[in-house]
Amino acid sequence: MAVALISAHAQTASSSSSPRLAIETVTGSHSLHDGIEVQAGAVKLRITALRDDILRVSVAPGGALPEDASWAVLPASRNKSIDVQPSEDAASVGFPYYGT
Repeated sequence: MAVALISAHAQTASSSSSPRLAIETVTGSHSLHDGIEVQAGAVKLRITALRDDILRVSVAPGGALPEDASWAVLPASRNKSIDVQPSEDAASVGFPYYGT
C-alpha cells in the first residue's frame, strides 16, 4: 500500500536547467471521488487514481489546469478512474492508494 499525501511544506525536484516550483503553504484542499485537489496560493495540484496501478498528477502554476492530454497515459486509461477514500489530519491531506 502507498499513500498519496500532500504535506503542508513540499517542494518539487528540479534540475538546474528547469524552472523550480515550490509548494510551501497549502491554502485549501478538497477530496474528489477519485483523488484530491490541493490549492497552494496560485498553484493547483490534482492527484487522481486512474486505475489501481496508475496515479495521475497535474500541476497548474497559475491555477488553471491544462488540457486533459497525456503522452504517458493512453486515452482509454486517462478517461477512467477508481474511487478512493480521503485521508486528512492537521499536517496532511491525501488518500490511501493500493496500486500494484
